[in-house]
Amino acid sequence: MNAWRQLAAVLLADDALLASDMFEAAGAVSVTTSAASDEALFVAHAGEIADGAAALWRRCLVTGLFAADSDLAVLRAELGSRFDTAEITETELPESAWLGGVPALSLAFGGGRLRLEPKSSRTELDQEGAVVFLDAGLAFGSGSHPTTQMCLDYLAEAALEGRRVLDFGCGSGILAVAAARLGARQVMAVDIDPQAWLATKENAHYNGVPESQLVVRSPDEFAAESEPFDVVVANILANPLIALAPVLSAAVARGGRLVLTGILDPQVEAVVAAYPDIPLAEGDRRSADGATWVRLEGRRASA
Repeated sequence: MNAWRQLAAVLLADDALLASDMFEAAGAVSVTTSAASDEALFVAHAGEIADGAAALWRRCLVTGLFAADSDLAVLRAELGSRFDTAEITETELPESAWLGGVPALSLAFGGGRLRLEPKSSRTELDQEGAVVFLDAGLAFGSGSHPTTQMCLDYLAEAALEGRRVLDFGCGSGILAVAAARLGARQVMAVDIDPQAWLATKENAHYNGVPESQLVVRSPDEFAAESEPFDVVVANILANPLIALAPVLSAAVARGGRLVLTGILDPQVEAVVAAYPDIPLAEGDRRSADGATWVRLEGRRASA
């Protein structure tokens, strides 16, 4: 029995973001973008350009996962009409193929103080150490990307008990949920995407995190908040981090910490320059698929 239908389109890089939006509008439960060939150099998202590099790859593979009973004829026609160069394929996937294609994550951070486990391994929440249960590969981050792992390592090693934490650009809510499970008094998760709000709320509920401990806000709602945070984490991309520098800087309490990831090595200098009030230094770096990602962190002065 086929449980999923997969549609894939090979497109020019400039068309990938619009195509992703079209997939989501057609009901895709997840959309991924990857290189359509063996190109090694990439920038993580359309519109994000490192010095001397083109946005994304020259040609991208945009893949959407749909329910088995989805009729994708209209979407295929729209893609073919909108993008003359699109190469479109449609396949049926059994449940086992989807599960087998996305490895279940079982990862430890901070010397085991925090663990990330697939939902299929859940027994009970009251286990030794903090555990976050999350399905890999669905909708947003699953903990497999180096930038997410660098953030989880930071959170696992930080003293979050009783502190207020801001996760700006929360996506799946993995960082917000982890902060709550690590003892943060209150966590605010902020994102521009309504799907991220829903995913974060669902993941918080699944992990036993109450709404009183983790709240989800849009950027406009967040702007109305006046109380600063002890720890501010933003795992997005360099250009948004630069544009948001005044907002994120102001959100850090005196003596508080700012943690930024989603930054490629050539972009470090520009991001550091955007935060003159909070001296940033490299906290970690990791490489994947030919790119080197950097985690920056800094502390606002106490007085």
